Amino acid sequence: MEVAETLVQEDSGPGLVLFLLLAGVGGFLSSSGANVMAWSEYQKRKGKEWSKCQSFGFSMACLFLNLTGIGMFLASTALGGAVATVMPIQTGANLLGNMFWQTLLGMKYYTKHLGQHAESKQTKFSEDG
Repeated sequence: MEVAETLVQEDSGPGLVLFLLLAGVGGFLSSSGANVMAWSEYQKRKGKEWSKCQSFGFSMACLFLNLTGIGMFLASTALGGAVATVMPIQTGANLLGNMFWQTLLGMKYYTKHLGQHAESKQTKFSEDG
């Protein structure tokens, strides 16, 4: 119990909020970078032709956004965030960002109710067991 209280006392305050915010925004920026390239390729498959300058711009945007996301991860850990805390937050923000951009840009649609899959698995295990 003393260890948990010590962790809460040491990790509270503006530093905690800052490293959590950096981790979340960093994950979202990394997913944004990946989706810049994914969207340009998606549009190509649909028949859109990009100039060399536009293709280079997509590549540079991807690189910039990904490096900024990595930099935010590094800053978050440098401010005292444990990798075991920062990495899951960044990964979750990355996955949520992917869903956001893919849906917004029309590349993918998530039509299944998220709770439906868990319920069907639970029913299957109940029938088996």
